[in-house]
Amino acid sequence: MKEELIEFIKNHEASELRAFLDQYHPYDIASIFNELEDSDKEKIYAVYSSEELADILSYLDSEDSSDALEDLKPEKAAEVLTEMELDDASQIIEEMDEDKKQELSGFLTEDFKDTVKELNSYEEDTAGALMNPNFIKVLSGTSVKKAVKELTSQAPDAETIDTIFVVNDQDELLGVISLRDLIVARMPKTVDDIMLENFAYVNINDDYDTIVKVVKDYDTASLPVLENQVIKGIITMDDAFDALNETHEDDYAKFAGLTEVEEKEESIGGSVKKRIPWLVILLFLDLIIALVISRFDHVLETITVLAFFQAAVLGLAGNCGTQTLAVSVRRIANGELDDKKGIVKHFGRELLQGLGIGLTLGILSFLLVMILLTITKMTDLSTIKVSTVVGLSVASSIILSNFTGALLPVIFYKIKVDPAVASGPFITTVNDVVSVLIYFSIAMIAFSTLL
Repeated sequence: MKEELIEFIKNHEASELRAFLDQYHPYDIASIFNELEDSDKEKIYAVYSSEELADILSYLDSEDSSDALEDLKPEKAAEVLTEMELDDASQIIEEMDEDKKQELSGFLTEDFKDTVKELNSYEEDTAGALMNPNFIKVLSGTSVKKAVKELTSQAPDAETIDTIFVVNDQDELLGVISLRDLIVARMPKTVDDIMLENFAYVNINDDYDTIVKVVKDYDTASLPVLENQVIKGIITMDDAFDALNETHEDDYAKFAGLTEVEEKEESIGGSVKKRIPWLVILLFLDLIIALVISRFDHVLETITVLAFFQAAVLGLAGNCGTQTLAVSVRRIANGELDDKKGIVKHFGRELLQGLGIGLTLGILSFLLVMILLTITKMTDLSTIKVSTVVGLSVASSIILSNFTGALLPVIFYKIKVDPAVASGPFITTVNDVVSVLIYFSIAMIAFSTLL
């Protein structure tokens, strides 16, 4: 479908496009937008009205939408922006350079600029930056008949009409009403009679993880954002989904050892800048591993066969630690490790799993190494002793790695650091240091008479 759409736009004039493009949803147009040539984008701009362009651009990343608006004349770009939801518009404007902002300023109303300025004043990745200030509210004491009229008058500007918010004279949120409950209510009831007072909400400075958790736990489609009990805006389900997606991308970046998510069209220099910090930290940790190994060079010189199995011991421990890390981060995200009871249960479970996995792989390693040494005769040393060293090292390293993978994310979480920074590369390197110490310590004990 994408190829057909791109080809049709490319091979036809703007005047011939409209009937064909009407078959497609705005998302379909947005999905191929960045693959179009500049001349073909011009055709899109010519075919659609400002309201329709706003619909299409709302499906793009804010950076891509910003680039698209910079192609338009300032007055046209301003029209498109004002047709967008305010939260989307504020994010797009934030991506623009100062010159473009200045050009647009003269074509935007003061109310619009003030609202966008306020939204952009909140810290990035918080409820304040994500919320939409356009929602339906009614005063406490309003009759249901009048509330329906208020709903009708406010609906054109509201992001959603599914939920009505009841406030006092100071805009403090008192309760919420579903559209269904308002419609079926009859006089002489007031909004206070039908509103739900024990509602879910987030505070203006709550982060994306908190937002996603509240939306998931309370299954709410319109989440109020409060500042000192005053309602400032709402976060809808699609906003929460965007937050979830961004959180997952951020976690992916940290698991991969990146400081930030790499954008698809980012410069090489920008990508290098994001990858370098953690790699520098890992370099120092790798040097620690090298230093630890150097302290056991006399062991390797005497028992050279140990070098053949070192990678297996380190690899198994690192992989098990990373698996436990992923489980731990997921449990933290789900709120399962918020209290002492949950943490103790988590540690106990992972310790038992580590014992089970460690003993299983330790015994298997012992048997496989013994078979390998018997067949290849690669050493004159006791086959059973070497196999025992490898088996015990695998079992001990896995048990400790599992515990580390459970412990590190919780420590980070409790000191208010994103637990995803205990990423795969980081925890693998930490476990490598521990595994090397375990491996050579067991070897020194087993072959003490030779050393």
